[in-house]
Amino acid sequence: MHHLNCEPLAGPWWKSVASGVTTLRRSIKSAPALPERPGLIWNGEGGSVGFGQCHLTQAIIDLARCKDHAALAKEFRSYNDWSVPWWRLLRRGWSEYLCAQVEQRFRDEMWRPTPADPGRVPYFFLLFNDQRRKLDALQENADLIRAEMLTPFFDIEFLSAVAAANIDRFTGHKLYVEWLLLFQSPVHAIPWQAYPGHVPCPVPIPAGLEYQWGRATRLAADDRRFALRMLGKAFCPSVMPGWLIRREVAIAAAALILAGISNYSYLLECFDAFATSWVNDHPSADVRGLSRVRGLAHLTHGSNVKRTR
Repeated sequence: MHHLNCEPLAGPWWKSVASGVTTLRRSIKSAPALPERPGLIWNGEGGSVGFGQCHLTQAIIDLARCKDHAALAKEFRSYNDWSVPWWRLLRRGWSEYLCAQVEQRFRDEMWRPTPADPGRVPYFFLLFNDQRRKLDALQENADLIRAEMLTPFFDIEFLSAVAAANIDRFTGHKLYVEWLLLFQSPVHAIPWQAYPGHVPCPVPIPAGLEYQWGRATRLAADDRRFALRMLGKAFCPSVMPGWLIRREVAIAAAALILAGISNYSYLLECFDAFATSWVNDHPSADVRGLSRVRGLAHLTHGSNVKRTR
């Protein structure tokens, strides 16, 4: 067993995976024996939510069992720090209207499944609306990653067995950690980073390691390139109507990223989604304005522009 040093997580997740795959391939060239399937990567995605019940607490489960829709929605959002970041971008009136629509759809989707144990309701909400999209970026960029992912935690028989069991045993990674102890010693002899409030790792954590959920936000080169593209869109009136979007907010967010002060990429992603939707629904928009934006995108991406599928 050996450790590999990869680039820190920055930019799109799939690029970090691709970087790790490249590092792995380089390391096995000098290994005494090649792996049996070098193009197959074991991926633990889905374990924390599907098995460890991340994003859930006993309080959330109990509220689901009481079928208190309003209280469950409030506690679920509060615990997971979920919000609608685009409300800052929208003009008054539109922001309140869309927030109300999202809230209603959130509650409808939360209670769409009808399991025998209502405590499973928020678990199924996460499976259908978070986990089912978890691997989209890996699948869409499989030709660039050049590896296939083996994801046992997404196996339908495994998930069916978990979903049929009493949910209370899984919260906080309780059963997950018990299960690890049944494997050979190397599996549970390596320290892992536990989620806040979950069962702690029984193995001492080496000194000097960075805590994932408490680190300062990094600004990757991709974040700055994206901010520059969005700045171009914000200054193009045909890309987004002023009666709906507050362009000054998008401009300020882009400027803070470019200055290296703070990372508001999540806000610019919302701006980009609104702008793209507007342009697609209004094909008669000013062609010259759109050309300037596309030209700026070409300059900022250079040869890294990914082909359209």
